Amino acid sequence: MTKTITFTVSVPTKEGFLGRACHSSDCGQYFKIYIDHREEHMYCPYCGKQFSETELYTSDQKKYILEAAKEEATVYAQKELQKILKETFGRSTSSNSGFSVSYKPGKINKRKVAPKYSERKVDSELLCPSCTTRFQVYGVFGFCPGCREENLLIYDANWSIIKREVDDSKNPERALRHAYGDFVSAFEIFCDSKASKLTTEKGNFQIL
Repeated sequence: MTKTITFTVSVPTKEGFLGRACHSSDCGQYFKIYIDHREEHMYCPYCGKQFSETELYTSDQKKYILEAAKEEATVYAQKELQKILKETFGRSTSSNSGFSVSYKPGKINKRKVAPKYSERKVDSELLCPSCTTRFQVYGVFGFCPGCREENLLIYDANWSIIKREVDDSKNPERALRHAYGDFVSAFEIFCDSKASKLTTEKGNFQIL
């Protein structure tokens, strides 16, 4: 009979926010969710696709969880082995040849597994006025990860992000070229969201 063993591994947060990564191969971008505002299903703020909460772990988080789970499994296996040996040889036994066998369980040293990564930096923190989800993003985005709502807050935030990138840049010409690309991306997100309510056809709003 197969026995299922369950371990709990806590993924560390930074200032209450948990790093997330879009599960779509076409996106894969990074964002953060306030730990108390996680839901069973959430949306990528960049592409708007929905995923289960467990699909949004970053690659670094997955490696940490796997390493921590392996350590828990190793300790569990050692305890089970000690239990078997104790039941078999816990009491001193002797044979006709005069030999005796006994077993005394030793101390199991559990290795402390610590994360070997740091959550990435982002540049904007927002609170959705529709569902009150707190989240952090890097660069231009289009949706609330809690409810997928599109509202003026998003476009105001995108404008602030683009303006800040230009103001903080040491190379204004290069920053303006990037800003142009970000404006196009924000415009495409807006047009695509409006068009999806009117037709099922996928349009390319960079070509007008």
